Amino acid sequence: MRKPSTIWMFLIQFSLGVTLLEFALCYVVHLTRRLPLSTVLSRGMVIALIMAAFGPLLYWARTWAQRRNGDLRPLSVVAGATGMTGALAMFHCASQLGLLSAETARGYSITALIAVPPCTVLAYYVNRNLQRQQGEGNGEQGSASKSHC
Repeated sequence: MRKPSTIWMFLIQFSLGVTLLEFALCYVVHLTRRLPLSTVLSRGMVIALIMAAFGPLLYWARTWAQRRNGDLRPLSVVAGATGMTGALAMFHCASQLGLLSAETARGYSITALIAVPPCTVLAYYVNRNLQRQQGEGNGEQGSASKSHC
């Protein structure tokens, strides 16, 4: 039997994880708000499909970082876009279900559109600086161990 390729395994795991997480969230909303499960699931599965559509981009960005010596720019952009799109879809669906008022959902959406891009850039630079510090620390240890031999 042929072993499945890495991309298919990643996409299956990512899609399954997103779907299960969304199903659990829908079930909690159903239990706490007493909304019909079919109504909640129809909105939730739309969010799961939107999030699963980002799977190939996340795989590409992850392999890009592995092939390009830890270049995390594409991964940071794709992760930020995935998070922002998921948040916007959740705010929209929550307002459709009556969990949020339209004005509250609009306010949350504007906040996400303003806050996520700078946070994505900040996360990239913090991660890059941490990688540089780890690289310098490994280089110093290597040179110190050579001088003692």
